[in-house]
Amino acid sequence: MKTHEEIIEEVYNDTSYRSEFTCYVNLTKAIKSDIAAQVLTTLPWSKEKFDGVTYEQLVVGAYDIPVKLAKRLHNANILYCSLEKALSIKYALDHKRAKHLVLDIASRYEQI
Repeated sequence: MKTHEEIIEEVYNDTSYRSEFTCYVNLTKAIKSDIAAQVLTTLPWSKEKFDGVTYEQLVVGAYDIPVKLAKRLHNANILYCSLEKALSIKYALDHKRAKHLVLDIASRYEQI
């Protein structure tokens, strides 16, 4: 059985995975920049007395993300799951090892 590092090197050099990993890395970078921009434009907490949060504020506020960000998150999740499944089948890995493999290979692509 190949070691984790050997599999990373093999997949990283395999051109059939290159476009998927590149797209995944680009999506995650775009998501991080969208979240950073949203945090910078969010108003700071008020100095007024905090009376708590209602149930409606929690339910409605939890899903109050921009459509563009939601689409990017959805697309990144689809790519991540498909990469994880493909690598787990190809190398007969369990879920945990496949997850670490995808994240480690993606971090190598981020360094480019």
